[in-house]
Parts: sequence; C-alpha cells; structure tokens
Amino acid sequence: MDKIVFPSHSHPYGLVASEPFFDLLGQDLKMPEPNDADSVKTWNLGGGFMLLDIDSFSKRFIDLAKTSTDPLLEIGTAYGISTISALENSTCPIIANDISEENLLILRKRAKMQDLHRLYLNLGCFPDDLHFSSNSLGAVLICRVAHFFTGDVIEQGLKKIYDWLIPGGKLFFVIATPFRSNLIDFIPIYEQRWQDGNPWPGYLHDYRKRADDFGYNLKDFFHVMDKRPLKRVFLDTGFEIEDLSYIDRSKKSKLSYDGREYLGAIGIKPRSTNKY
Repeated sequence: MDKIVFPSHSHPYGLVASEPFFDLLGQDLKMPEPNDADSVKTWNLGGGFMLLDIDSFSKRFIDLAKTSTDPLLEIGTAYGISTISALENSTCPIIANDISEENLLILRKRAKMQDLHRLYLNLGCFPDDLHFSSNSLGAVLICRVAHFFTGDVIEQGLKKIYDWLIPGGKLFFVIATPFRSNLIDFIPIYEQRWQDGNPWPGYLHDYRKRADDFGYNLKDFFHVMDKRPLKRVFLDTGFEIEDLSYIDRSKKSKLSYDGREYLGAIGIKPRSTNKY
C-alpha cells in the first residue's frame, strides 16, 4: 500500500473529518480483527494495539463530553473507541490525535457521518507535534499511551497539557503498572529503584520478548509505574488530583496479576492560583 499523506492545514485542531477529500484516502483500510487478548493491532510503525473495552477513567472523560462546550482532545486515539463514544455523546468539537494516518482514517470510517463536522483528525507525535492555545481545551484523555514515553517526555507532555486546559479543565490519564504476570520478576527491581531514589523506576528495555507470547504488538521499551511517581509528577506539574486508583483487568487480560494491571489518574487544572 502506498504511503498515505494528509494534506496541509492551518486549523490548530487539525483537519476536519467532514472534508470530502478524506473519502478518497485509504478506501481499502479496515480495522484488524481482534486477537484472543481482546485487542487489535494498530497500523503505526513500531507496533501498538488498542484494547476493545473502555476503562472507567475513559468513561469519565466520555461523561464529561456530554456537558462540555469546550473542545476535547484524545492523545493516541488509535481507532477511536473512546473518541467515537465521546463524539456521539456530545455537541462540542472532539480532536483525535494519533501518529498514524491509517489509524485516523479508520477512526473516521467508524464515526457517524452526522458527527464528522465536529471531529478533527490531528496527525502528530505527542508532545512535540501538538500545539494548542493556552486555556483552550476542556479535557484531555491520554489512555495507555504514556507507557511508551520516558519520564522526561511525560513531564514535558504534562506541562503542555496543563497549559492547554481551561481553568477547571481535566486530564484523564491511564498507564500500565508493574503489576502484571509478565513482570513478576521485575517488581522487586522496580521497588529497589524507587527506594534508591530513582524518580522513574519503571523503565524496561526488553518488553517485546516479555509481551509477544501474550499476543501484543509492542516495542522493547516500556515504562510502567505505580501511584508514587505518577502522584509526584501530577503535583509537580500543578494539577489537583481528583482520583488516583488502579484499574482491575485481572479477569480481562492474559497479563492479569492482582487487580492493579493499570493505573488511572484525573488531574484538575485549578480555577485559581490565588491562595488568598
């Protein structure tokens, strides 16, 4: 298949999905069939996958969409399982970001035609390629994406999201934890790194061989964390923490361990920094 190239655009959100030229791009593209790990492989180079169920934190992002009048953003949307649900339950603009043109075109095909005028396809790699005005977004969802980032990139990205959010706006964040069956031997290493003062104890450089047998399409680098480093970086960025809790996938995942397979957080940009 020839490389798909999106046309240039000047809108800060990206390309509005109702543009007719999209009808001519990637006509033969379709979402892959799910594997027995309840996930589907994505088209982006280097691997990746999208889970088919919507976790509790993503559902709260979708619930917020029902009443929002401000634009909402999902970073790393893949085929848009959360984006499409938010789009169908809202009247505000929804910005779908991903690093793959193919993923975004499949998302567009899956969305309802009457919603395309509010859907923006934003092609780019977070955080460097994304640029929004300060205080312009009502909420941001970044779900099961940040475990592909180093700590420095997470810090940089959270600062940008904080700037983009309106006062009172929310960040919904989900990341993998070390509490999974293919990382049992890594848990004590993780804990020792934290005790030694490492602010990012969850780096792995051999995750591909740990995950391939489970049907996941991933790179060697993977970054897991528990509540401690995530709480620190949220507070250091300036967020108030509305929720910080584990997501139980022990009955849904081949990597099940003890009900702490993923970690979710909701951060709120304070409405005022005035302490008086």
